[in-house]
Formats: sequence, C-alpha cells, structure tokens
Amino acid sequence: MHKIISRSLFVFVMVANLSYGQTGLDVMKEQDRRHRSDQEFTEYTMTLLDSRGKEKQRRMVSYSKNIEHGQSKSLIKFLEPTNISNVGLLTWSDSEQESDNQWLYLPASKKIKRITGGGKASSFMSTDFAFEDMRPENLDTHTYTIIREEEIEGQLCWVIEALPSTSKEKRDSGYSKRQLWVGHDHYLTIKTDFYDRRKKLSKKGV
Repeated sequence: MHKIISRSLFVFVMVANLSYGQTGLDVMKEQDRRHRSDQEFTEYTMTLLDSRGKEKQRRMVSYSKNIEHGQSKSLIKFLEPTNISNVGLLTWSDSEQESDNQWLYLPASKKIKRITGGGKASSFMSTDFAFEDMRPENLDTHTYTIIREEEIEGQLCWVIEALPSTSKEKRDSGYSKRQLWVGHDHYLTIKTDFYDRRKKLSKKGV
C-alpha cells in the first residue's frame, strides 16, 4: 500500500515539474507549432463600442499563407459597411527580419500606403487595434516570461509577459509590454493586456 502511494506521488511530482519546467518561449513556440497551418481562411465580425455604448460592426475576411523559411503573407479585407468595403491590409512577414512589411489599400482613392516604422503603432482603421496588432507574433523580436498561472472561466492559463527585445522593436512598437493568457490545454491565447510606453494598461483583448 505504501509503495503504491509513494510511486503515485513520484509520478505526480515528475509531471508537475515537467509542466513548470517550460519557459515562456517554450510555450509560445508550442503555440506556433500547434496552430500554424500552410493556408488559412477566416471570416469574422469586429464589434466597436463608443463611450456611450453604441455599437458598430465591421465584417472582414482574412487569408494567410505560410511560404517557406519562416516567411508568410496575410491579407485582411473589409466586407462591410459599404464605406470601407474592399479596404485591405497586406502583411508580409519574415522570421529572419526584425520587422514586417505592411501595405494598406484604400479603394476610394485607389492608393496603396506603406506602413513603416513607428506608423505600425498607429490606429488601424479608427479602431482600438494598431497595425502591429494585425501581424503574426514574431518570437525573435520579443522575450517571453511566465510570471504566474491563473484560471479564466475554468481554464488554467500561463500568464506570459512579452517584452520587445530588439532596438528596432522597442523603437517602433507602441507597447512597453503585453501580458498573454495562454491556455494549458489548447495553447491558445484567450486574453491579452496591452501596456503603453508609459507602462500603463491601455487596452484589453479577448
């Protein structure tokens, strides 16, 4: 009886140590491995709330394709409302480069605007999102640290602090840090807190 209890306790301790032995970067790499696909298509609705609680909705589609050697392309296109229909944002990412290339297409003027440097911290189409929020996570330009574990709606999560790690990312990003809640079971980010350059909480994403 005592041997069985002791052996069970040993197994439990080994499993616990394996879980806590993961670093923040390990978790983020596993998230990328599990959820990266060669091609992806998504249709979704963005709901905007003003200070009076009035809602506005925008319907969009996104296409993404992983090419090779860490390169990927993604396109976000607005479908509704009609005044911004066909506005598109193209992002070309390369894991070997410190920054992504982004272009915004404005059909009303038939112009293409390149988003460069600090412009990526600007508001994306009058929303709370910035252009930098619309690009893939670049694991090479950030450091990731597990600061605690926390349960959200019954889901145990790692709370990971993401900090810009390169001089260019620190200069161009509008964030001093982000906190990511990544679920133990599915490795999805289910909540993000964004902190501005003054290290104050500026917005929450769910």
